[in-house]
Amino acid sequence: MTGGALGDGLYRMEFGQDDAQAMLIQGKSVLWVREPWVNRLGTWKVESGRLVISLERRCTPTQDEADTETLHLAFGFKGNVLYTQELDFEDMPVLAWRKVESLCEENDSFTCRVTPCACEFVTNKPLSGQSRCR
Repeated sequence: MTGGALGDGLYRMEFGQDDAQAMLIQGKSVLWVREPWVNRLGTWKVESGRLVISLERRCTPTQDEADTETLHLAFGFKGNVLYTQELDFEDMPVLAWRKVESLCEENDSFTCRVTPCACEFVTNKPLSGQSRCR
C-alpha cells in the first residue's frame, strides 16, 4: 500500500472483518464507529507513509471515558476506496473503506450483521436508551 491523501468524509467498511465499522474524518479528527454503539474519538496523521490514528475517548450508550490506543496502518487508495491494514499485529486483514455520503444510502452494503437491523440516525441526543438496531 502506497499511502495517499486522506480527505474529509465518511468511510464505510465494505469488507475485511465481520463487524460493521465506519470512520468520519474531519480535518485531523476521526470518529471511529463500531457496533454495538461503540464510538472512538481521536486524531490522525500520516507519518513515514503510514496512517497513525490516536484514539483518545470511548463513547458507549452508558459511558464516555478516556481510553487511549494508537493504531499504525498501512494504507492506500483505489478510486473512492481506502484500503488499510493494521501493522501492530501479524496477519491482520486488509480492510476496504468506501467513501460514502451516508451509512444508509440506497443499495448500501453497510450492515450491522445482526438480525433484525436497520440504519438509524441519532442527532443531538444521548445514546443512552437508544436501541442499536430495530
